[in-house]
Amino acid sequence: VRACVRACVCVCVVCVHSVFGEVVAKWFEMLQTGLPMCALSSFFGPLQMTMSEQMQLLRVGVPWAVQASTEAQFFMNVYYERHFEESLDSLRGRIGLQLPRLQ
Repeated sequence: VRACVRACVCVCVVCVHSVFGEVVAKWFEMLQTGLPMCALSSFFGPLQMTMSEQMQLLRVGVPWAVQASTEAQFFMNVYYERHFEESLDSLRGRIGLQLPRLQ
């Protein structure tokens, strides 16, 4: 079950498929679940990023994760199998998730 939810979080939250996008998703997960593995990834994942990516994470990614994690529906309570036929934009709207503005 945890792997399915993680895959859905990646698809819904990560708008950039890179280390940066994965770290932003981990921040979101950490703030919603409080799981230690998410915290470790959130804090140590940026070590693999360039300085400009780290700055963008601090300016855009983390503030977005804080806001989105409090405004969006709790991800572990979403029954994703019922939404497979739905578009991602529709699903994001239904659970109250806005994508970050990365530029």
